[in-house]
Amino acid sequence: MKRDPKRMVTKMRRTVTKMNTFQHRQLLAVMLLARILGAICVLAAGGAEGQATQRNWLSQPVLDFSVEDPDGTVLGNPLRITASPGGGFVVSDWADFAIQAFSPRGEPLWRFGRQGRGPGEFLQFMHMEYDGDKLLVLDNKNRRLTVLSADGRLVSAQRLPATQMSQVLPAFGSSRRVLRPFIGGRDTLWVSVSESGRVASAAPMPGKVAFQDDVVGESFTSRAGAGAVVAFRWSSQLVLLDESGGVRTVAEGIERVAFPKMKKYEVDPNIEGVTKLVARRVDPKATPAARSVAADSQRVFVLFRGQTEYRDRIVDTYDARLGDYRGSILLPNKVADIAMLADGRLATLETDFFPIVRVWHIADETAGRHP
Repeated sequence: MKRDPKRMVTKMRRTVTKMNTFQHRQLLAVMLLARILGAICVLAAGGAEGQATQRNWLSQPVLDFSVEDPDGTVLGNPLRITASPGGGFVVSDWADFAIQAFSPRGEPLWRFGRQGRGPGEFLQFMHMEYDGDKLLVLDNKNRRLTVLSADGRLVSAQRLPATQMSQVLPAFGSSRRVLRPFIGGRDTLWVSVSESGRVASAAPMPGKVAFQDDVVGESFTSRAGAGAVVAFRWSSQLVLLDESGGVRTVAEGIERVAFPKMKKYEVDPNIEGVTKLVARRVDPKATPAARSVAADSQRVFVLFRGQTEYRDRIVDTYDARLGDYRGSILLPNKVADIAMLADGRLATLETDFFPIVRVWHIADETAGRHP
């Protein structure tokens, strides 16, 4: 079979750009340490988990349409998908550091951005969120929050604090931007940032949520009605926020997963000039929980990972106000991210072989048969 040079280059670019994230750099550091030591570190189990509750399987979603990109010319190397107020969606292309917008029927609308440090340029897509009809794009490497108009034009750019941020949250009635901290977020649920790039105020992490390391506190956020929801990669807890940013409730997921522990290794590598090497890693036996979260005015959708044959195919749904479990959807394929479109359809992003965005109609909340 003849190889397509353009497609091979695209795959190489995807591989390189995926390694730009903090998690991949940390993984590479651990792998390098393991090679130096000539051994693989084995961690003790940490973090108890509750027994999985029986899921209420809802009817299968009905596919509306798909946007497939086998040669990487439409979606590029997308890692995230976000719903737009007009009923469509936007994806972040890590291959070209661009934002691509699509209509409710999946037609390309506009494309914005490139790699760099100047206005309208990006180095690290962390999160995208709409504030009204304006798209906010968080870029930690540039320490900048870029604001785009509904038709993909640069509106403004706001300086960010020196600490790393992980997500953009709704403004909660304030003109200040609100973000979820990554570094130092263990005790802080969110911070508001002034136009000068300083932290103006902060909301404490609720007492029911306790993790000892920022890495296991990695989270995903989404609008939920007038408020927001925070879900965690390494815990099944959900923090539901009201329209003022206050904590409405902390809910436990249908399949309870506790925050795992981290373990630190200090080893003498017997290398001249190097006194010791330090590596930290999440317990490999720990069960990952959320991979993504999306919401509308009534429901929260959590893409659940777990460690079963249904990994990355389960979408658990909860009440957006009280956090009560409402049922689970089983998708036919593994997905990397989800978004709730303005008209109630579910958009999923697949990246395993080549990028595919699928848009689904969600059936009424009636129980379907067990898969």
